[in-house]
Amino acid sequence: MPPERIKELMEEEFEDPIIASIAAKLVNVPEYDSDDSQWDTDSDGSEEDDPVAAEAGLEKDDAVAADGAHANAYQDVVGCMWTPEELEDLKKPILVPSKLLAPTQFPFSKKEPSLNKKDGAALQKAKDMFDQYLANAENAARPLVQLLNNKAAVGDSEGFSLYKTWGYAEDLTVPECERTSHRILSEFDIIQGAYHPLIDFNLTPDAGRLFAKHVSVWPGCFAMRRVKNVRLTDGEKAARRLPDKILATDVVVSQEGYIAYRSGNVIEPTSNQRAYMESYSRRMKGGQGVHEGLTLPTYPKYLHKYEVEQERLAKEKYSYVRTAKRKRDESQDDFFARTTAEFNKDYLARRKAELDAKTKNEAPTA
Repeated sequence: MPPERIKELMEEEFEDPIIASIAAKLVNVPEYDSDDSQWDTDSDGSEEDDPVAAEAGLEKDDAVAADGAHANAYQDVVGCMWTPEELEDLKKPILVPSKLLAPTQFPFSKKEPSLNKKDGAALQKAKDMFDQYLANAENAARPLVQLLNNKAAVGDSEGFSLYKTWGYAEDLTVPECERTSHRILSEFDIIQGAYHPLIDFNLTPDAGRLFAKHVSVWPGCFAMRRVKNVRLTDGEKAARRLPDKILATDVVVSQEGYIAYRSGNVIEPTSNQRAYMESYSRRMKGGQGVHEGLTLPTYPKYLHKYEVEQERLAKEKYSYVRTAKRKRDESQDDFFARTTAEFNKDYLARRKAELDAKTKNEAPTA
């Protein structure tokens, strides 16, 4: 649940601000930022992937999301930009290709990158090159579904989706509404051969972040900085006549992104979304930076099975925490983890009893 919404719920439910703060921390688990590895270095380092994720066959971020304590309390860069109803709507296919509300690549969340004059000029050159490529991609662009690798199942064949269905086992220790159901498509869900070599000069890490932000407001469009596990081979560098110290940035453009660009269609924000984005912009311009509940406006990385029900359940969970905290004197870290597990276990037992009773009542009598 978005941290700003948590704060609102606390103020509505609890008069005691200390108790409200304690309850809010129940779901404020340590954040796990999106995979930032291709943007945070000036070299094509060859660090290995997360061994835990590799052993499980998951991507680095998915390995964390597969852990229910993280996936279902995951605080990514959403803030209060989305209502539960809007989050549910994100699962539906998009029928009309349009410029998105926000980028889908978000390789930074705590602060906006700052560039000097030289780096800013390089970024602007890269943006201009991408815009020109996108505007003339009629013959090169393929439907998004054809660009996806085999791991990216997007469900409904009508229209297109910004999300793929969650392909891993559900965490049965948490309420069903809190279980992860969808994950946003990333640059790593795209077939590597679909990327087009575009930027053959260096972009600093911060310039690369801003370039990815510029590219990914168009549906199905991504930037790929060729470092680490996606770095170019010596043969590929030679074929592209790239000096050793140049880190290339490739792009992919989908048919949906091309149509959105040429048509001029734009997804308009709701009044709530517009207010959130304006508030973020004011803080950035004023040098205030972000706080816990206000981060980069973007699409949520994970969606859950029933977003509306998840919010309803939150109040019940926080009431449980308040009561438990008043009765106990325990260290916070241990308390929050164990109280969450206790609540989930009790909730699941009650739900099972309700379903068993319903099944019994509906069974035909002899």
